[in-house]
Amino acid sequence: MQDHVKIFNCHLIKLNFNHNRIEKLPNSIKGLKNLKIFSLWGNT
Repeated sequence: MQDHVKIFNCHLIKLNFNHNRIEKLPNSIKGLKNLKIFSLWGNT
């Protein structure tokens, strides 16, 4: 029983970690796009 709970908790932590990574991904993509727009604007 204890091992089962441990495995479950480990799984939850992994899920949470992946969820946080997925949530951060769009922000970094947005940042990259803004950087591209900024560098294009800087070149003109």
